[in-house]
Amino acid sequence: MGVYHVYNSFLKRTHLVGVSTDGLIQENVSAPVYKVVAYYILNPPVLDFYGMGIDFQIRIQFFLLIFLAATLIWLLFVRRLRINGDCAKINALSATLWISILAPLSWFVIFKGHSYVHKVHDPIVWFMPFMFYGIGLLGVATEKFLRSLWVSKSIE
Repeated sequence: MGVYHVYNSFLKRTHLVGVSTDGLIQENVSAPVYKVVAYYILNPPVLDFYGMGIDFQIRIQFFLLIFLAATLIWLLFVRRLRINGDCAKINALSATLWISILAPLSWFVIFKGHSYVHKVHDPIVWFMPFMFYGIGLLGVATEKFLRSLWVSKSIE
C-alpha cells in the first residue's frame, strides 16, 4: 500500500497518468510550463527582510541580472584589465554557474504541479546550487578585480 501510494501520488502530481484526480490537481498539471517558470523568475522574493521589520524584498530577477553582468564583465574585461593569476578557476566558476541554472529550472518543469501550488516553498530551489555559485562568482571576481587594482596602484 505505501509504495503504491507514493507511486500513484507521483504520477498524478506530475503527469496525470492513469489516475483519477480532483480539479485542483488537474489545474496544477495542466498549467503551462512557461507560466510556472515565469512566475518563479519574476515574482517570489529570494531574500525577504519583512520579518526583520524592513519592508524590502530582493527577487531572483535581480540576482539573474547581477550574475549575468558579473559574468559578462569578467569575460569581456579580464584581458583588458590585465588581471594576473589563475583566471581559469573563475572562468570555470562562470560556466558552472550558468550550467547550474538547469537545476532549479528542471525542478519547475518536472514538478510543475508542485511548483504551481506551493509558491511559498519553492523559491528555495534557486539556492540549490545556482545562487551559491553566483554569490561565489561575485565574491571571487570582486576580490580578483580589487586585488589587481591594489597591485597596479602600489606599482605606480
